[in-house]
Amino acid sequence: METITVDEKMVETYFTQLNALPDIYKRQLIARLELSMRPKKPEPTLEEMKQLFASFKFEKSAEEMIEDIYSSRTSSPIHPFD
Repeated sequence: METITVDEKMVETYFTQLNALPDIYKRQLIARLELSMRPKKPEPTLEEMKQLFASFKFEKSAEEMIEDIYSSRTSSPIHPFD
């Protein structure tokens, strides 16, 4: 006769109870169990977050950059197509 451990008996009990469920609920349960078995991703460190959202450093102020962009778009003459 085969010896059944506590863990195996618990699995068998769950299986017996869940076997009576409709297939759609079984599929939902399977999907959730699969998700619960995926390895957890570690939380990113502060340094990693800073690298993702790194800023650039300019010698000009924001106002100077805005003025440069505005003047480069508005000061060039319109050339007709030949």
